[in-house]
Amino acid sequence: MLLVATCWWVPGALTASESQGGTAIAEVGAAGDTTVGAAADGWRAPVGVAAAQESDGDDNESTRHEDPDEAGSEGDLEAVSRWLQGELADRLGGSAINLSQGQYEQASEILGDGYDERLDQFVDVAGETDGDEDDEQAETYGQAQENQSSFVDAVERYREGFERYREAREQGNATRARMVARTLREPAQRIRDNGSSLRRLYGRLSESPNADLSEATTTIERLQENVSSQQSAIEAAVFVGTSLTVEAGNGTASFDDPLTITGRLATENGTAVADHRTRFTVAGRSVTTTTDADGRFSFEFRPTTQPVGSQSLDVAFAPADASRYLRSTDTVDATIEPVEPSVTVTPEPTTVSFADDLTVTGRVGADGVGAPDVPVEVTLGDERLGVVRTDADGGFRLNATVPATVLDGSRTVAARVAQDDRALTAAGEAATVTVESTPTSLSLDAESNGTESVDVDGTLRTAEGRAVPEQRLRVLVDGSVATTVRTDGDGRFAATASVPGTPTAANGTASVSVVYQADGTNLEASRANATVTLGPAEQDGGGVGGDGAGGDGGDDGTGSLLSGWLLPIVAVVLLVLVALGGAAAYLWREREAGDGSDDDPIVVANAVDTEEPSENGADTESTGDASPLAAARERFDEGETDAAVMAAYAAVRDALAAEHDVPADGTHREVYAAVTDALDESDRTELEQVIDSYERAAFAQSPVPTDRAERTLDRAATILEDREAAGN
Repeated sequence: MLLVATCWWVPGALTASESQGGTAIAEVGAAGDTTVGAAADGWRAPVGVAAAQESDGDDNESTRHEDPDEAGSEGDLEAVSRWLQGELADRLGGSAINLSQGQYEQASEILGDGYDERLDQFVDVAGETDGDEDDEQAETYGQAQENQSSFVDAVERYREGFERYREAREQGNATRARMVARTLREPAQRIRDNGSSLRRLYGRLSESPNADLSEATTTIERLQENVSSQQSAIEAAVFVGTSLTVEAGNGTASFDDPLTITGRLATENGTAVADHRTRFTVAGRSVTTTTDADGRFSFEFRPTTQPVGSQSLDVAFAPADASRYLRSTDTVDATIEPVEPSVTVTPEPTTVSFADDLTVTGRVGADGVGAPDVPVEVTLGDERLGVVRTDADGGFRLNATVPATVLDGSRTVAARVAQDDRALTAAGEAATVTVESTPTSLSLDAESNGTESVDVDGTLRTAEGRAVPEQRLRVLVDGSVATTVRTDGDGRFAATASVPGTPTAANGTASVSVVYQADGTNLEASRANATVTLGPAEQDGGGVGGDGAGGDGGDDGTGSLLSGWLLPIVAVVLLVLVALGGAAAYLWREREAGDGSDDDPIVVANAVDTEEPSENGADTESTGDASPLAAARERFDEGETDAAVMAAYAAVRDALAAEHDVPADGTHREVYAAVTDALDESDRTELEQVIDSYERAAFAQSPVPTDRAERTLDRAATILEDREAAGN
């Protein structure tokens, strides 16, 4: 039988009537049985909560706490489920007991990482068991954890606040006592709400024979009752209740035709709250006025964010924290009509560039009256800079920085009321700023990673040294696009790129370039180059940085080695990169042709045969997935959608090249032209889609979306399967 501490740290009642001049507090408390036992993972739970049910005879079949390791070698999931539910129930019950004894840290810790671990295990098991019962129980245990954690926090906050309240009363500081007492209302309300929800969840969990939370339910209920009576006693001692009555002077309201609200504020016994400077809230908006000798008042309310049409508006008396009065509420009905406001906007400065500070100010109002607390969305070009709310006079101010994604040139700064079908309708105003382009600089450090790959890292910065984050770069090795990489928040990047089997690489060096195209930005393109000495497996290589157009040269680097077991994998990568070289060359020439320059063209890599027969004449046995799309699917599984699409295209290109007269260095469009007449309509359509996705992967600023990449791999698989079925 579980022994529960039925009392708490809070005094049981304020037994003497209190006035504003003083109070008598009678503290009542009792300690419960705190005997504990050790659970399997080391936490200490109260006796009766953590203890397993004991057998009184051979017919006892209620083995609730069965260790999953001993639940049967054949994986008795039901036994594991029972054990996990028992563990979770013990933690909930143990936390409740700790809480009743004022042990807040322990009460929280029991619901922490250990509970999470057991709950995750139970979710996994529930997914394997028959029926929905375990799934529902797992969800309920998760809700109970969340509710009980909030309940523990609220109880601790209430306890701490109560101590401050008691100190203020003992010191005779009535104002301080009222201020603290008012802060107790929020945790007291949470204790009521969370406690009620928690007891309902306990009831649902206790419907299972694997959990008995009846004692914990009693503990939570007693804590709720204790706090409720305590808070009632405090409020009766230091506060005076009020009564608010209000009515609307007319039936309609708009911003330019405000609603007149009249009413009376009195104490609960009917005494007028006379000549009192009073703050009211109407639909969440604050209005301040003064009551007359009879407690009556009148004020105007201009709707701004309220929905149009018939509305019931909440009106509340909102006393100051130090006030002796308690809050009271009433409602009025009104029909809200829309008004189009006027908006002004002023950007400063009017000429900006990437990462510059931009301040946007303005005002929202109508008929010369400012509209308070209205949401205003501010944009620069097509980019949203943020949303800000107007102040009491309708003014707004937003401080932002110019993002890279705003194109350079003359751009619009717009401010718009960000709401529809409200008392103030959507309206806006715009001004113009000039966005100047910003030169960028790439630094590159390239090091050999053996004979078949290179490691690259560096930074992308503006010419003034400011980091450029979240930008896409292309890494080229001997002119072929080897991979893409994005800069991090500090403008840094790092990647490993495979070396194609080019004549340059065969001579022991590789040319490495990192290219930033700056498409769709206000930044300028840049490039950095380096030459890497490729080392054999027993030697170090070297990397030498070079100057690039718009970019800094790379630093000296040292290479590392490739183990022999990597060579088959690299061979597959080489085939992929060879196929990509022609396409990259074509689009690079297209981009450079715009200004008539052919400086630094991309060198097209020639294909090399990486397959050799074994010494006995038999084919070398491959390891892993040898399907043409293996590399593509591996990159897709790793989240590298661009690389996956590029590898899928390469596999399709190789298959088609084996059937048709495809130029060795042909671009993807040349490949399509060479094979289109020989394909049926279905495969021709699939190939068009694969090539479209390849173009985006290789040359667009943003990566290929996951769903599109997956469809591309499926289309590539269809083409390859058709080739195989045809005997090609």
